[in-house]
Amino acid sequence: RPPRRLSLFSHQHFGVAAALARRNVVVATGTASGKSVCYNAPVLQALTSDAAATALYLFPTKALAQDQLRALRVMLRAAAAAGVYDGDTSDAERARIEREDRLVITNPDMLHVNVLPNHRKWRAMLTGLRYVVIDEAHAYRGVFGSHVALVIRRLRRLCRELYGGEPTFIVTSATIAAPGNHARDLVGAFPIAAGGGGGGGGDGGGGDDDDDDEPHGWVVVDDDGSPCGEKTFLMWNPPGTLGVYGSGPRRTSPVVEISALLAECVRHDLKCIAFCKTKKLCELVLKYTREALASTGAPSLCGSVLAYRGGYSSVDRRAIEKALFSGSVRGVAATNALELGVDVGALDVTLHLGFPGTVASLIQQAGRAGRRGKRALSVYVAFDGPLDQHFMRSPAKLFGRPIERAAIDPCNPSVMEAHVACASHEMPLDPRVALEVVCDRLRERRLVVPDASLLGEWKASLDVRLRWCGASPPANGVSVRAIEEERYRIVDERTGECVEEVERSKAFWEVYPGAVYMNQARTFLCVSLDVKKLTAVVRLADVKYFTKMVDKTTVTTLANASTTVASAQSARAEVAVTFFGYRKIWHASGTCFDTVPLRETLPDVSYTTIAAWVRVPDVARRMCADAGVEFRAGVHAATHAVINALPLYVMADASDVGAECDNPHHDGHYRASRLLIYDRHPGGVGIARQAAGLFRELLVAALELVEGCGC
Repeated sequence: RPPRRLSLFSHQHFGVAAALARRNVVVATGTASGKSVCYNAPVLQALTSDAAATALYLFPTKALAQDQLRALRVMLRAAAAAGVYDGDTSDAERARIEREDRLVITNPDMLHVNVLPNHRKWRAMLTGLRYVVIDEAHAYRGVFGSHVALVIRRLRRLCRELYGGEPTFIVTSATIAAPGNHARDLVGAFPIAAGGGGGGGGDGGGGDDDDDDEPHGWVVVDDDGSPCGEKTFLMWNPPGTLGVYGSGPRRTSPVVEISALLAECVRHDLKCIAFCKTKKLCELVLKYTREALASTGAPSLCGSVLAYRGGYSSVDRRAIEKALFSGSVRGVAATNALELGVDVGALDVTLHLGFPGTVASLIQQAGRAGRRGKRALSVYVAFDGPLDQHFMRSPAKLFGRPIERAAIDPCNPSVMEAHVACASHEMPLDPRVALEVVCDRLRERRLVVPDASLLGEWKASLDVRLRWCGASPPANGVSVRAIEEERYRIVDERTGECVEEVERSKAFWEVYPGAVYMNQARTFLCVSLDVKKLTAVVRLADVKYFTKMVDKTTVTTLANASTTVASAQSARAEVAVTFFGYRKIWHASGTCFDTVPLRETLPDVSYTTIAAWVRVPDVARRMCADAGVEFRAGVHAATHAVINALPLYVMADASDVGAECDNPHHDGHYRASRLLIYDRHPGGVGIARQAAGLFRELLVAALELVEGCGC
């Protein structure tokens, strides 16, 4: 049968042409614009025309990898074997993939921990490696992106120095600022191809206006040629009520509002995703949506609405994706786990519970609806917080904002040190390929050269390559993202089955004796928590409230400021959290009706992170006293206002950042008052360091948010 000719969108044409010419290309176009064609076409061409050719696909999530495998199996047939190599792959299947498969689909974590340290088992793949595909590249930012950038550099080094080749990279991303610069930071620079076209837009069908003028050997394709249906974006501000909250009027719960909207979409047979920022919000939206359907004469539709979030087993997540794609499920309350490009079919509506943290994320989520040129609706439902209300008052300040750049720093010294160790284990490493600041720090690491005294004199030595001398591969001790191995099992008291698992660092906020825990709208009460066995026992319960932990957080800076910009500073800090009890909050009204002390003492949680702060001048204390305003409460509230302003300048979610709550009796010594924020992740994720350089702008923005608030 003669081959069928395919019509390509313009960005697909330019992307495929660049890749076939063995030029490194980054394609940054909208959701559902067919970016996968840009890499599947040249890869399949290489695999079918060269029996020794291989390819490597990197996806940030397991769901995306499985989704791509399903599509590839239809196209590949017997042309070449392909397999997913991730944490869910059995040992037998891993061995088969290592021996047989020419197209390996994996993630950066597996490349870092399993493939590169054992590269000799992958000799055939690395020797024949023609293409490396990095999909959803906008997901690689911050510390995670910095780690991945160095994992990619380790891969390139092995291919170049040991296996005799340099693969072509095809990078795809949602719409972000400066995609060429991001690709260069993530993968590295390349020599300009003969005939030009490396920097800017080249002949790639679209420029990269924010890319710098330095040639980096990338073709940039960012002019989306796919058809786009009419998109209506509705700003939905819940109405006010007669009740009071603090000193001002209170709005109807946005959780109740978005649940009513989701129920209405399902009743009208509209396929919909409601994006929520936390797992608890997902469960609450699912519960309220089912209650709304049941109370309005449509109980039969309750089963067609599900939640999708972290914590569920991979089997459960795949089943939900399949049900949404087939249409048997009409509505899903999801975290940003469904923001990335898993194919769940064409959607009619997206709902957004609060600002997701970046304009890029909002556009990515909204792009899930209206595929294939269909009309679509997106509804942004606002919380009562300053940032959401700011956008409700001035929508132009949201839709007129530039798309953010996904910033990474592959030269971060602490990150680079870790990967220098990993690289030296894979094969001896010439320190001249690393930053000198890293080499200066290697004396105290378990990295040695033939004569350790030559470490500082490597420029004059013939062979002072670094070699790893540890007992186990260093990659085992380097996590490229905040994925915790230790998790609490949540066990059903009646059946003994594991309901789900939760990360150890989050367990005390979610499961504790008396806590209400939700899973697919089922409500459980936690009856016991075993901190030694990492197990929480729960039982099904019919309660009309949810719970929220009450804790106290103390932040102690560990060093003098490492960064000073104007009066703002940043440094390492120790965060200690003590747990006291929990609040019971009615579902219907969102009001707290009881505060209960913990029956069992929970151990404190402490970790080291990065903090940023600015001192509050003493004159502010006097001004508060003259105005009759409580000073410490004002400091704490001002800190939260700064956190609300953060997403205007930094790609961050407010849940990633914590505020210091000043304790006047912390140690009996005087301490200058300050507005202090910190990364709520051990080791830090770079948000506080960025904030230190932007504190003046953050203060101005926070003041604008507060002055514009109607409360």
